[in-house]
Amino acid sequence: MRGKMRQWVMAKRPKGLVKPSDFLLQEVPVPTIRTGEVLVKTLYLGVAPIMLRYMTNETSFEKPMNIGDVMIGRGVGRVVESKCTKFKVGDLLQTKLGWREYGVIKDEPYFMTYKMSTTDLSPSYGVGALGMNGFTSVIGMQDICEVKKGETVLVSGAAGSVGSMAGFVAKALGCGTLVGIAGGTGKCTLLTESLGYDHAIDYKAQGMCKKFRHLFP
Repeated sequence: MRGKMRQWVMAKRPKGLVKPSDFLLQEVPVPTIRTGEVLVKTLYLGVAPIMLRYMTNETSFEKPMNIGDVMIGRGVGRVVESKCTKFKVGDLLQTKLGWREYGVIKDEPYFMTYKMSTTDLSPSYGVGALGMNGFTSVIGMQDICEVKKGETVLVSGAAGSVGSMAGFVAKALGCGTLVGIAGGTGKCTLLTESLGYDHAIDYKAQGMCKKFRHLFP
């Protein structure tokens, strides 16, 4: 007989900020996989602001959530059973696991599954710098913006998970001056003291337009 696992489901739709009572912890049987599927043991789960919009069905790129559904979310886990030719037992995957101890994953575009290489880095990087925010930053700066050496780069939402990584990528590509936009003194200080930004523009402060004109004459 298969064992039990825990999972978090949506108990009700949030009104305003998310509260613990919006979730319900359940104990359910570990699922059985079918042909073309793998069973992945969750090691790390990512939590992001976008999950609030998942719960209120305000996104066009994620399937609608109903009350009682397992919380949608990406994570890193290791394959413990496989009936899929692409992934074998022991593989470390970054994929849509949901908030549960074991997830059933298929080799389908919806899961956006990536096999992680074995390195000296913690697998937790798969829900951080080596996760979707890191991929987005690299594609944005390298492939879309095509940042060149010596250029001045402006990043909006610079203190967020994507914006913070975008700054590091821009610097790695050789940008001359890195400017970030964020809201509040604390976030702007974080940009210049910890995240490698040369200048920070506080969109909540007075004089924002003047600072723009100074940095971008």
